[in-house]
Amino acid sequence: MTILGDSGAVPGDALTELARERRQKAEEESRRSKPAIIESVTQSEVVYSFDPAAVPYTQFDISALNAKLEELYSITLSEDLDFGPLLKRFQPKQLHELGQEELLRRLARASGSAFAWTDGQFPTRDDYVPIRSIRCNFESILVSVAGQSQVAEVVAQEVLEALWEAAGVKKKWSDLKRKVLLTGYGTRTRLNLGKSFEDTVNPEFLGYLRSNMVDGQNFAYFMGRQEGNSTHTGLMAAVMLDSLTFKIAGFNSLSGRAEDHELQFEVTRQSDYGTGRIVASSGLPYDHHEKLMIGLFGGPNRTV
Repeated sequence: MTILGDSGAVPGDALTELARERRQKAEEESRRSKPAIIESVTQSEVVYSFDPAAVPYTQFDISALNAKLEELYSITLSEDLDFGPLLKRFQPKQLHELGQEELLRRLARASGSAFAWTDGQFPTRDDYVPIRSIRCNFESILVSVAGQSQVAEVVAQEVLEALWEAAGVKKKWSDLKRKVLLTGYGTRTRLNLGKSFEDTVNPEFLGYLRSNMVDGQNFAYFMGRQEGNSTHTGLMAAVMLDSLTFKIAGFNSLSGRAEDHELQFEVTRQSDYGTGRIVASSGLPYDHHEKLMIGLFGGPNRTV
């Protein structure tokens, strides 16, 4: 099965057979039908944190790396790079006199430097998945795509391989993955609940609010700025749920490592209030994020 169409194909020598298989699996997973409740996957992120020895960070050729990433993803180096690490060794005037290629070369060898690329494309058979950004430093690679986590993971793995290639050494992901110490995820999806967002709240809780904003305790009147002898006569108010955030505090009793996470639901468009269309964000890879959304809101049936 051919992964890429002619219009978006990566040159044949840019990918090994294993890399092609890896891409094919990611594409097949991305094309898998989603549950009806999920309208779209707006963003997925993966971050690999690794042993610094996993990356030849002060040895790679930044020009070669740029060329490789442009070949793979049609992506461009960010214009907002932080040149602060170079200011510890050079005066601003000295940096200004350097050509761009030399400036980037020196930045790549500076302690504490970081690089970012934006607005790329991960080619698929019929289309492409937008790559929002690729960011890397001496101990991590962060990839953000407008698609599923599997695509972000493939990009991160290819970037790590490309870093080594830019240092003159061919290494495969299978050789490097053991050096990954931590893997983090993030997924953001647009949902259609099929009911109003407010209906997910305890009915008694919501009912009290709605019964006491204009009538009852007149809370909406007292929330507003009051003028002279004005009263709540003629006042109208609607109770709408704007966002809901859960804090998840995790602690590993064996390693002693503690982490906090957020699970957030929010209305992001004015026209979406009352429609059940919301955005859900979690620190989960897409497949687990999908399971959580189905568990919370139902909708096990899939749609193409």
